[in-house]
Amino acid sequence: LPHILEALGPTVTYFCWASFVVSAFVLYAIIAKNSWYFQLRDRGLSKEEARSKAEDYGQEIFPADSAFEGLSKAASVWQTWALTCLYFTTFGGMVSLTGWFPTYWQEVHGVLPTTAGSLAALFSIGFGLVRALSGPVTNRLGTLPALALALSMMAAGSLLIVLSRNFSTNLLGEVMLAVGMGTSTNAIFKLVPREVPQAVGGAAGLVGGLGAFGGFVLTPCLALFAHMSGKEGYSQGFVVFFGLSILNMAVVWALRCLSSQDEDEEIAEPSEMEYSFADSHLDQGSHRQLGVHVQLV
Repeated sequence: LPHILEALGPTVTYFCWASFVVSAFVLYAIIAKNSWYFQLRDRGLSKEEARSKAEDYGQEIFPADSAFEGLSKAASVWQTWALTCLYFTTFGGMVSLTGWFPTYWQEVHGVLPTTAGSLAALFSIGFGLVRALSGPVTNRLGTLPALALALSMMAAGSLLIVLSRNFSTNLLGEVMLAVGMGTSTNAIFKLVPREVPQAVGGAAGLVGGLGAFGGFVLTPCLALFAHMSGKEGYSQGFVVFFGLSILNMAVVWALRCLSSQDEDEEIAEPSEMEYSFADSHLDQGSHRQLGVHVQLV
């Protein structure tokens, strides 16, 4: 985007970006499929009948009767707030740093605006790729151990930026932050159906909504360091992410020790036998459970 912006100007750039977003939305609307429960409800089955039949097809997680009920149930469970705290730091941190890194690179290392934008894009694109692809690693290590390792990487990356003014070292710190935050956000939403199975939708809403609010809170915290310490403050501000990473390791420890759910317990996917059902009029594109959809948000 920085290079397109420089070459084509803001109007054409934003039109291209809007076209990309609309195309992605249309594509998703065409290929996305609802879970069994909603498809059966659309076929005219009652809630009880749809739930029973969806369970036969392998679906394990179902929506609450109302959004308020789901949110209320989720808010009454401490695990929801623990996951919100984790998401506040990781996804909220990504939102904050995507806007902060261009200023950081220009002020600390004196790079051109287009270079600063490209370095920020490296962070945000790296985050997105890691979040999408880190699932197998999370499965192999275990969700909570993978989350603890990712938070450790965030802490280390933050320290590299705080303590060093070397360009290559700071770039490594940025990459470590992207990998740590991407892996963490993947693992957090994998924990939602396991830690709050009684209100998955409500918990996902609270964790996603309030966690993303971190993007608006953390940026002023970084700016405060720059205001107080000048150029040095742009680097010193990353101590915020170091502190939050350490705090969230304690949250992970609490989830591991105090949660009633077994660390090895996972939401199982239906077997191939469960895909072979008589109601072929239902859309087989939705064979994944609702719980698996939540994990990939």
